[in-house]
Amino acid sequence: MVLFVLHQLIQRIPALSFPLLNNYLDPLLFMPILLHGVAWERSWLLKRKTKLKWYEIVLWTLVTMVLFEYILPKYDERFISDPVDVVMYTAGSILYDCFGRFKE
Repeated sequence: MVLFVLHQLIQRIPALSFPLLNNYLDPLLFMPILLHGVAWERSWLLKRKTKLKWYEIVLWTLVTMVLFEYILPKYDERFISDPVDVVMYTAGSILYDCFGRFKE
């Protein structure tokens, strides 16, 4: 989350531009942030620690891909579909599965 916020702040400074990071860091970080939020909400609602199962991670990843890479670009011209974003969503989910679930 800190990296995401830091990147957003750096993007607002016109003198600093990192095109590769500007294009692909947000999709990479989105899945770990989303999945942590889902796990936290579930733990809060159920009043006990719960971990996301692998199929839940896959389902959330697929929903994100369809929503942001198919549905939104189809109905809003401000959004574009980028196949590399699909790779970044997948990589972010793998990062969450490998490292993020230890903290839950």
